[in-house]
Amino acid sequence: MNKAIFKVVDEKGKVLLPQAHRASLGIEKGNIVSLTAEKGKISVKKAVVIADENVPIEAKECYVQSVVREFEGPALVELLELIAGLIQEIAGTPKSD
Repeated sequence: MNKAIFKVVDEKGKVLLPQAHRASLGIEKGNIVSLTAEKGKISVKKAVVIADENVPIEAKECYVQSVVREFEGPALVELLELIAGLIQEIAGTPKSD
């Protein structure tokens, strides 16, 4: 995929990645990508986020956002209750039932 494709950057700085490029990188809706800028180029690659102390907190935040968006209805409420309980546990505050 060496052919240059030109895109216009919108007012928020967004650029649509062409479907052919996404497919060649295995990038699908909800995936997290890593962007690096170096020597006048921006590189995009599919990111693999794991529970590792070397993974930047920003990558972990993106992962959590991506996963939460997959939940709907009662499953989303259940997940939010679980997260709220974990936060209370970490903060040392008692759970309210």
